[in-house]
Amino acid sequence: MSYNHEVSDLPAPELVLRVARADDPGGRSDVTRLAALDSAAVPPGPYVIASLGDRAIAARSLSTGATVADPFTRTADVLPMLELRADQLQRASLVARPGRLWRRIGVRTT
Repeated sequence: MSYNHEVSDLPAPELVLRVARADDPGGRSDVTRLAALDSAAVPPGPYVIASLGDRAIAARSLSTGATVADPFTRTADVLPMLELRADQLQRASLVARPGRLWRRIGVRTT
């Protein structure tokens, strides 16, 4: 009996991290869906959202640090990346141009 164990030629979906404002309808709907799957409250925006292909799998609030994730997708390796990216955005806004980045993505700085 012979088994053919070929590796698929299809590329793995690309992981994309993006920033979404609280008033971005696409970002807000992604976070709302993730919160429902995670049985959690929708955290306040803005967000860093991790997507595999065209599907959001985790999101982190830039305001509070609260995270929601799809419990049916492996996200253990993605969550530290969301945390790192959020920290980078916070440091960049505080060191380089205080307030400018936060205003651009919708966080009040006053």
